[in-house]
Amino acid sequence: MKKKIKKIFIIGSSGSLAKQIIKKLENKFLLTKISRKNIDVVLNFKKLKKVIDKLNPDLIINCIGVTKFLDCEHDPRKAYLANSVFPVNLSRLIKNKNIFLIHFSTEAVFEDNLKELPNENYPPNPSTVYGNSKYLADKSLIKAKNCLVVRLPTLIGPTQNHQIVNKIIKKLFKGDLAHVSKDVYSTPINTIDFSNFLESEIISKKKFHKKKIIHICSKKRLSTYQIIKLAVKEKKMRQNIIPVSESFFKSKFVKPKKLGLKSIYKECNRYFIYECNL
Repeated sequence: MKKKIKKIFIIGSSGSLAKQIIKKLENKFLLTKISRKNIDVVLNFKKLKKVIDKLNPDLIINCIGVTKFLDCEHDPRKAYLANSVFPVNLSRLIKNKNIFLIHFSTEAVFEDNLKELPNENYPPNPSTVYGNSKYLADKSLIKAKNCLVVRLPTLIGPTQNHQIVNKIIKKLFKGDLAHVSKDVYSTPINTIDFSNFLESEIISKKKFHKKKIIHICSKKRLSTYQIIKLAVKEKKMRQNIIPVSESFFKSKFVKPKKLGLKSIYKECNRYFIYECNL
């Protein structure tokens, strides 16, 4: 894509990651947003095509998705519609247009408990509905014209209100005791740092527009317990935290424990900084 990016269309603007991205981009680009509240437009491709034709954006950022493991297991149809069918059909809508598409994927496309962190060349092997629904989209989108798949790990940040880490921090703020998983790992990134990187390197400099897929992640695996300890230290809170195994929570669904990513591109391996204004 040679032309300068001026107009951006964000689909799924009410999500946590989208809110942080919008905050970063809204003063630099002409943004148009559509949220899940307009689901009739989002999932009706005739209506969506009319919106895209009218807007004629330079870039579409797809933030639509069902991202909770348990939600995907409970309603696989909804997961596959949002995570697989929608992004693939979206890429087909813009196939012959001069529009670039950025689509977010996940570390969950890889198998659990890998000794080595998987990079962009490592073959996916998902073990969950969530991971598989994302992988199906990845397979199609890497073949599409003008599309970049950005795989992400656990996200930490001020707008991640549904995120387990933020829920624990809120609990600690109240002075409550918190049991925290010591055996669930990711290579977490901060949404503020990610949004800065997205705007600067991917959108403005178009550094990865000729690539098909990139991983953006921190440089090492951290457990949920380790992340919480960093947060407690930064906010100078009492360490009312007890490390426990994930089995302590007696969930009916056993989610992957040891995920994470690394990238073949040096600048995509970030330093994790806990920053969350709660």
